[in-house]
Amino acid sequence: MLYSVAAETGLMANELRSLKKLLFDFKSCTVTVKVGHTKNNKKAVLSLRRNTALALQQFLAEKMPRAPAFKMQGKCRMADMMKVDCEAIGIYCENN
Repeated sequence: MLYSVAAETGLMANELRSLKKLLFDFKSCTVTVKVGHTKNNKKAVLSLRRNTALALQQFLAEKMPRAPAFKMQGKCRMADMMKVDCEAIGIYCENN
């Protein structure tokens, strides 16, 4: 789900890390990134595809409203996180 949201919204790791369940509006298929968590320091309301919003609603169903939407360890770059995940499932990632 994290990668779907990242791909659809273009959010960076720190922006994704700031997301809480309550910031997703499943009816309007949007996610809000609060002031202070965006690169330009402005509130952002971003659209999600309907099927992504429905999948997120199920994915986040058991979480409390203020719980982090995604489990992201420490301060990592998305590229580094993807490399670890790809290697964990057997996809070889070459260092450049």
